[in-house]
Amino acid sequence: TSPSHYCMQTFVDQFKGLDYEEKAANAYHTWMKFVKNRVLAFRRFNSAKPIVVAINEFSTLPSIDSTDFSRMIAHEATKDYTRCNGRNCPKLGLGVQGATTNGIDVHSDRDDCYAEWCAIFNEHKDLGVPLQLQTPLHSGVNGRPAPWQSSTQCQELRKNNGRYGCTTTGAMTELIDFSLSVGVNSFELYSYEWMVANDEWW
Repeated sequence: TSPSHYCMQTFVDQFKGLDYEEKAANAYHTWMKFVKNRVLAFRRFNSAKPIVVAINEFSTLPSIDSTDFSRMIAHEATKDYTRCNGRNCPKLGLGVQGATTNGIDVHSDRDDCYAEWCAIFNEHKDLGVPLQLQTPLHSGVNGRPAPWQSSTQCQELRKNNGRYGCTTTGAMTELIDFSLSVGVNSFELYSYEWMVANDEWW
């Protein structure tokens, strides 16, 4: 949620401060500390199966870099991997929700994906860290609609024989290829993906 969003402003107003900026700073540091402690608690679980911690952006003021939050989560969840060499590592992984083929475009333009997930995954891919990806919606075999199109307009123009040929997620084949290149080793797929892959009439 962006600093200007109503929900963020409502959250900030719950904190003490002489003005909104002081409240926002207190809210930011309090939430950072809370989430850090939650990640540390997950590390102490010593789970037999990996626990995936989602990375997100978070900022209460425009002057605060929202990706500092995702970087903090990644650091706290994976900092022991450099010493354990794949043995007796904490069963924590990193995940991102809302990945789309837009990440391919911004990454190729020397920018980075939402919450810097592309760069963070790429930095951790050789350490044995579980790296999980989930899309916001099922994919579309025709890719993303053009900026001036709705999904319906894109669908009608492309005359795709599948039900949902155009979605903001983009084409799964493109997203999988790119995601593998930055280290993703676990995909959460919608049932639609299985239907497209296994039912020629879908």
